[in-house]
Amino acid sequence: MAASAVALAALAAVYFYSLRGVDAVAPYATQTSARLPDSKSNERSTGDLGQEPQANPPVQRQKAAHYTPLSNLTPILGDAAQVIDALTPAAKSGDTSAALAIFVKANDCRLRTEAAKRNAPSSTPTALIPPDCQSLAPEDYTAAGQWLEAAADAGNVDAQFLYPASAEGVLGPPVDWLRHPEAVANFKRKAMAYMNANAAKGSIDALLDLSNAYEYGVLTERDPVKALAYYRAVELSDGNAISQRSLAYLKQNLSPTDVTNAENLARSIHANCCE
Repeated sequence: MAASAVALAALAAVYFYSLRGVDAVAPYATQTSARLPDSKSNERSTGDLGQEPQANPPVQRQKAAHYTPLSNLTPILGDAAQVIDALTPAAKSGDTSAALAIFVKANDCRLRTEAAKRNAPSSTPTALIPPDCQSLAPEDYTAAGQWLEAAADAGNVDAQFLYPASAEGVLGPPVDWLRHPEAVANFKRKAMAYMNANAAKGSIDALLDLSNAYEYGVLTERDPVKALAYYRAVELSDGNAISQRSLAYLKQNLSPTDVTNAENLARSIHANCCE
């Protein structure tokens, strides 16, 4: 059963970025200055992360198809705990860029540590933690996932696009997912809500992500008709954004009736988001 959870984690990361050409195992971070505000506190709070996240983020409809420019994400340099200490006051005051930067710094540490363990499985685990990450405790990683969710709920588009590909950052190790099916279900629901919200605003990237979601069936039930419909909605918005080979692949196992239904749905999606 643990193997199935690991497979789910891999699929969730890989499918989400497959159409955008983004490395699913690369570190992510906000493009933030390496100069940090002074912080004299050595205590890091994992609470006070804001109100209960919204199930359906508010949508300000934008009647024009557009690409969503994501930040050039690079982690802030320096000791991870000190970086998080410096960013936490701003994050608590509602600065979503700071909240996202906390997640990205911790996530960068998690990814580099996991990579080191894969490359040297017989080594002592603590010896494989990068020096700038050794100051982080397990609860810091948990809090970082909460900050990502808080930033996404507050409308930070980078966080909303990063969230669906960050199952381990939000939920913890895959081996724990089977013990907390309600948390997994909530993660999937929110990931789909973020994608739908951005698709409704005309984001071609979100439309592509929804096509992937329905094609792979990781974050939601697999639905080949919807997978084709969202892909066709992208084509209706920008024909250069799709591959004719991928379009043919999505059609190949569908009946003529299914293709017609997908076409009708695609035109409805496009009319609602992008005309």
